[in-house]
Amino acid sequence: MPTTARWSALTIVSTPAARRPRPVAPKAPTPCESSTNSTAFSNWRFLYTRGNPNTAILGISDRDVRHRINAAASYRQSLGYGTAVTASVFYNVQSGRPYTTTFSNDMNGDLQDNDILFVPANPSDVIVTGGTWDELNAYIEGDSSMKDHRGLIPERNMGRAPWTNGLDFRLAFDLPVKARNNFQITVDVSNFLNMLNKDWGVVRYPNFNEVSPIRFDGVDAATGKMIYNLTPMKAATFKKFENDDPRSRYQAQLGVRFRF
Repeated sequence: MPTTARWSALTIVSTPAARRPRPVAPKAPTPCESSTNSTAFSNWRFLYTRGNPNTAILGISDRDVRHRINAAASYRQSLGYGTAVTASVFYNVQSGRPYTTTFSNDMNGDLQDNDILFVPANPSDVIVTGGTWDELNAYIEGDSSMKDHRGLIPERNMGRAPWTNGLDFRLAFDLPVKARNNFQITVDVSNFLNMLNKDWGVVRYPNFNEVSPIRFDGVDAATGKMIYNLTPMKAATFKKFENDDPRSRYQAQLGVRFRF
């Protein structure tokens, strides 16, 4: 029986470092924000800042997809008498959504909790309460938005959620009716990996592109050091990333069409 195998070209999309947006000097601010909300106040409130929230500077977009790889393949098997079955797959793997690490409360007096966290370089930079320096240091070392920015306030969206993987599967049966007409019955499964294993194909993301593990408790009068309270990151309800429930579930549909 004749068979046909068809493989698409592998597609890789990546943003070179030279083309990635970099911040401009504070003396020449560029209004640049992702406008992810429906009101002007929300767009201002969720613009994470290293100082003045009214001075937005160029940064990485909330929607930035740094790397993406796609692959597709199909295989057709003739079953005789004009009938055939075709199996197709489409695979997508891409970088996770960017995020910013902020304080869990307002630290600059604008009544908003959109202040990017200063990353201490060593124990002498801050006073730690609600935990220990070792706990804070371990968190910093395991966080992509902070570990390479010791002693600095990072740019926004320097962190990345986990990579996402998705595999879509289709099975199509061709059933002839006449010489030029046939029925096609299709079975489509989105996120096929999740059907095989509940831990596969899960999409995790930072809510509002923000993670807030530390509370700012003011400045110590005796030393002039900021006080970092670790209570938020140690709470039972703390999560760096949420599960995108609809996208993390497999979904299947049955289709029928008549070709003429």
